[in-house]
Amino acid sequence: SSERATSDRPPQALPFASPTGRGQPPLSGAMEDGGKAAKGGEASEQKRTAVKRDLWAMGVGAVISGDFFGWQVTLGSGFGSGLVALGAASLLYALLSSCVAEVASIQGTGAGPCQFAQACFGRRMAFITGLAECLKCIVVVGVIATGIGSYLGEIMHTSAELAPVWWLGFIVIFTALNIVGGEMSRNSQMVITVGACVMLLVFYAGAVVKGTDFETYALGGQGLWESVSAKGVWSAWPFALWFYLGIEELPLAMEITINPAKTMPRGLSLSFVTLVTLAFATFFISCSIPPGAEGMATTTYPLLLGYQYVFGDTEATRWCCLLLVTGLIASLHSFIFATGQLIAQMAHDGYFPGWLNRRTQSAGRPYAAIVTGSALTYLITVALYTATGKDGDLIGAITIAMCLFCTMISYVVQLACFL
Repeated sequence: SSERATSDRPPQALPFASPTGRGQPPLSGAMEDGGKAAKGGEASEQKRTAVKRDLWAMGVGAVISGDFFGWQVTLGSGFGSGLVALGAASLLYALLSSCVAEVASIQGTGAGPCQFAQACFGRRMAFITGLAECLKCIVVVGVIATGIGSYLGEIMHTSAELAPVWWLGFIVIFTALNIVGGEMSRNSQMVITVGACVMLLVFYAGAVVKGTDFETYALGGQGLWESVSAKGVWSAWPFALWFYLGIEELPLAMEITINPAKTMPRGLSLSFVTLVTLAFATFFISCSIPPGAEGMATTTYPLLLGYQYVFGDTEATRWCCLLLVTGLIASLHSFIFATGQLIAQMAHDGYFPGWLNRRTQSAGRPYAAIVTGSALTYLITVALYTATGKDGDLIGAITIAMCLFCTMISYVVQLACFL
């Protein structure tokens, strides 16, 4: 009977072969003709409306906050070490994106790392991988929320006591927007992502026109290779991942993608090329202006310093820099979506309670998973805020380290699944 069931499946839903040659259960998310989940009877198929440009907006939007903050920690080990680390991170994500795109395009549903691991290595490894991915996304939302709070606090000169209020406000707004879903969510993602790209392009053009000095500010009078060391590259490499972290989550949008087998790889490739271009432009130009690589390494808002250099540190410039938050908002929006998708898939496969897979009737969005993920994000962030004595910089460092640890677990498994 299992052979008959396998032969009835469409090609996109064929299970991956296991290392032992035995067939595994089909990946989670494969829908019957009626559009119902295989168990629980809940409607879990979302409306397919996303095309290549929408995937580009989601992919770039999820990651672009890495050009606004977080990456500057790589400069603490020297410009040369940071550059080598960025090159290594770019190569890693080029390979990872290609592997994920190929594996995900085999089937036309929104399977994620958990389902890849289940097909190749069984349910125990799938649970570990899925849990690591869920924790990563939950923590990343917290990192981005704290980044928004840091930017707003510096621009508006508000008290550090207001930080949890900023976090709560933005998390609630974009949680609601993701639950609504549909045209409103898609269009808002496109507008926010394009706006974030424009903010970066304005900085690049303004800095080049105002004047850059690579040797003085980036190298500090040293030769390039004098600032490279094995220890420095090792220390900088995890934070160089911040330029790309999250692009691998794009296949989670396959459930809402039109013709996903073709559209997803193209959208993922276009997103990655855009991110590589932005990463190297941000790295080189930011280091080639005052306060230089050494000064950028100690700030929590490097792009704001760049804008102040280009347009002057005036009251008008500071208020205009509120627009810089668009880059962080783009990533916040995308990662809240990814968190909901991951938790819902884990619930659908029986790893989490089934009620986490409850969805809206109109757009099929997993509202229970989205709300749960956002609530956990806020609770974890506030707990760290209290435990660290309200030190925003320390919270950012701790949460980035947490999400990078979970990321490495997931990446190893995903690359192994491709092999």
